[in-house]
Amino acid sequence: MDNQYKLWVDKYKPTKLEDFTYNTQAVKYFQALSQKVDNPHLMVEGLSGIGKKSMVMAYIQRSLEQYGLNNGQTNIFKTQNITIPLKYTNKSIELRVQKSLHHYNLNPSDYYIYDRHIVQDFLKNQFKFKNLMDFPYKFVIIRHAEKLSNDAQQSLRRTLERRIHKCRFIFIINTQNRGGLIPPLKSRCIRIRMSAPSKQEMLSVVHKILVTEGVRDLVNDNLVCNLFKKCRHNLTRTINILNLLTIKSPLLLKENIINMPLVDPVVAHIHKIVHLFNAQTFNSITEIRNLLYVLLAHGVSPEEIIKSLFQILIHNLKGQEIAIIRVTNEIEHMLNHSSREFYHLENYIVQLLILVKFYRKPDNKSKNSIHKIDKNILKKYPKKEEKNITYHIENNKNNTKRNDLNKDNKDNKEDDREKNKDNAIISSKSNNSKKAKSSKPKIQLKPKIQIKPKIELKNSPKKPKPKITLK
Repeated sequence: MDNQYKLWVDKYKPTKLEDFTYNTQAVKYFQALSQKVDNPHLMVEGLSGIGKKSMVMAYIQRSLEQYGLNNGQTNIFKTQNITIPLKYTNKSIELRVQKSLHHYNLNPSDYYIYDRHIVQDFLKNQFKFKNLMDFPYKFVIIRHAEKLSNDAQQSLRRTLERRIHKCRFIFIINTQNRGGLIPPLKSRCIRIRMSAPSKQEMLSVVHKILVTEGVRDLVNDNLVCNLFKKCRHNLTRTINILNLLTIKSPLLLKENIINMPLVDPVVAHIHKIVHLFNAQTFNSITEIRNLLYVLLAHGVSPEEIIKSLFQILIHNLKGQEIAIIRVTNEIEHMLNHSSREFYHLENYIVQLLILVKFYRKPDNKSKNSIHKIDKNILKKYPKKEEKNITYHIENNKNNTKRNDLNKDNKDNKEDDREKNKDNAIISSKSNNSKKAKSSKPKIQLKPKIQIKPKIELKNSPKKPKPKITLK
């Protein structure tokens, strides 16, 4: 592909470690590691869009140069679909791998609960045999390693030790997302943390691109700084939006402040969802559902949707910050432990609709309204007492008559018990009074023992006594 048809991000992407003007400390670490061959596994952390993957690829190319393999083989990528059959089932997974002669680049977290099969079947079987290339081992880049399931990470513990002579793992972790590697994997890797570029470092990168493109005079620096802030210090996103503005609407480049819904279609769809909260009808829910389908189909992660909705609502719904934070915390926890993301997004939007409806009531704008929301709306299951009350109300008239008869029987039994208690108390008092009058103790006479006479028969033969014989 010609350079004029490429995006600015791909066109001006740094391919060597010396091309990076920021994160100089991380560059020194990679330069020191590339001089040695016997290196451990790596774990690269940082925000999204700051150049983690490009720095890792530059490190691989630098380490291959030590063996004289600087023939551009790492720049030739082949995307291949590999079918992995699942054990004990008839299903199979089509794994999309980007690879070259010396490395593999894959993202197992895209397959949710099946990432364990990718780790066990593909990675273990791939490195059973010895590498026949000039380089002693291959590199395996695992993107979004923080989203790997616990089973997949546990199965990687043994492969990191046994396959260290044949491959080196490089885990790329996005610190914006929840999760992370388990401690046994962290102990087997060298941890390299990359920071986001500052405003001056960002402007130096952007100015080089604008000068080479011949658009430096059209762009205002205040607009670039404002755009970098709204993109949450994501450098790749700011460059992509500037590339879009130069083609679509160059007049906006001279302004100081930019309106993101006019530029970014993702932000425009999210603002449409927020405007539909005002309708609060069934038709609005179906329209919101369609917008969510569009965002997910175009590769927008559900975490980005939740973050953008959270930032808009927490600034507008004053007094309900605690309720919004609690709802988002629950939904993010569910997203990390589930595979059906769309259902949890719908649940999140329905709960936000309830909060917006409660906020509109004039009586509930006080501080006490926060506690009412937390107790009545956000709890999923009602109390047992409330269930019993609704059950008695919904019963028929026959059930009410039976309940009345049961109450009467209980009252009669209680009256009988009280009468028996009173009689027992009266009888005990009368016995005590009789005992006090008769002070003399009673003498009890024992009955006479009648002795029966022995009867002897005259003619009865006497039994002979046994004789004792001595031996």
